[in-house]
Amino acid sequence: MQSLIGGLLQYSRVGRQEQAPEKMNLEAVLDQALSGLAQTLAETKAKVARQPMPFVMGDASLLAQVFQNLIANAELADAQGISAPRYLAWTAVGNATGSL
Repeated sequence: MQSLIGGLLQYSRVGRQEQAPEKMNLEAVLDQALSGLAQTLAETKAKVARQPMPFVMGDASLLAQVFQNLIANAELADAQGISAPRYLAWTAVGNATGSL
């Protein structure tokens, strides 16, 4: 329940916070998201395979929340008997520095 309330509070703040996008390493953002899900992943014995990810412009905390939501939704689908591999893929847009 605490997690649900915390998630709702974070969601309610999204529109109010205006931060300039920063260049960030998606590897580190994914690490942050996985750290937040470590207990759940261990309990469900879920495995997360990953490939190298790029640097992008954005808000690290919001992107970590997106990763957490995607992974949690995949776990939920699996718990409901929808067992199929789930993939998160990315495609480079713009130049190699991650800017558009």
